[in-house]
Amino acid sequence: MACDLLKDLMDSGYRAYLGIYNSIIGGLCNVKHVYKAYKLFEVTVQDGIEPDFATLNPMLVCYAEMGKMDDFCKLLEQMKKLKFSVVDDLEKFFEFVVGKEERIMMALEVFEEIKGKGFSSVGIYNILMGALHKIGDVQKALSLYGEMNDLNLELDSSTYNIAIQCFVETEDIQEACACHNEIIVMYHVPTVAAYCSLAKGLCKIGEIDSAMISGDAEKVIEVINEMMQEGCHPDEVICSTIISGMCKNGTLEEARKVFTNLRERQLLWEASTIVYDEIFIEHMKKTIADLVLSGLKVFWSGIQVESKGLYTATALKFYSQMLRAKGCMLLSGGSEKPVQISFAEESVGCKNPQASKWSGGDDDDFGGGGGGLICVDAG
Repeated sequence: MACDLLKDLMDSGYRAYLGIYNSIIGGLCNVKHVYKAYKLFEVTVQDGIEPDFATLNPMLVCYAEMGKMDDFCKLLEQMKKLKFSVVDDLEKFFEFVVGKEERIMMALEVFEEIKGKGFSSVGIYNILMGALHKIGDVQKALSLYGEMNDLNLELDSSTYNIAIQCFVETEDIQEACACHNEIIVMYHVPTVAAYCSLAKGLCKIGEIDSAMISGDAEKVIEVINEMMQEGCHPDEVICSTIISGMCKNGTLEEARKVFTNLRERQLLWEASTIVYDEIFIEHMKKTIADLVLSGLKVFWSGIQVESKGLYTATALKFYSQMLRAKGCMLLSGGSEKPVQISFAEESVGCKNPQASKWSGGDDDDFGGGGGGLICVDAG
């Protein structure tokens, strides 16, 4: 009826404008009369009316749904002749098609058909990768990512943002981190979704400090309450932030109080509380080990004497103060002592007694003033 009305108007001298043609073409495609729509498209061109993407998209979608790829490609060639930016319009086409989940696989099939004819771009790959990730088909999304690399295409930050989430879901955290680094090299910032995904992935493998930008252990419960008011419930990232912050402050019992509070408020299952407690203990061990290693490096490079295994009291005093400043109490009566320190007035068991002489003050950390030797037994 609309076509007949348009014909009557044109016979009476009326010249339709593009909006009317687009509406009729869209209606014809909705009822799968795509060939009539194409004829009307040819009429617009003959009348000197310049068609736009809205004119062509309904026909492209209809050809794709009907599986008529020869006609689809023919229309693309027609678009090239009319000086359309075909690749840009195809990006719009794919964005439109994947808007409905049931059409995502169809979009992938169309792309497989046309990419060999030169109709492809990083933008199209990104659209399809994002759509596949959305429906959980991570392997197909990563397959497209691998294809882009094989073709030596210039990937952009959008590509890497999607790839980060896909790699995390396949537990390939190393590749996810590599994608993150590529974004940084571009002087871009990952999306919030990519950041959250990567942070959760790092937390799951115990790389808590890598996942956290900062961790403040003070008033943790109050901060969680504020977050809850904003609708943000504790997840892996938040719990790992607590662990990171508590480790930096060396407060094992305070950390347990926080997780107990979350469990009592039914924000964590009891099993989850036990798991996070174990993660905390392991991370605390790692943090302390890093502190000791850091101190040993400073100690070794700055205050080493010629004799192996022999250190001055001034050096150990400095080392002790440094560790305490960092929150480590290993040299303050801890039950586990990786280093055994012994004092002697004579150079018993030391290879170079002359290098070990020192003069301490009354406030010396190691038990009083006077001179003597310090031998370190690492066994």
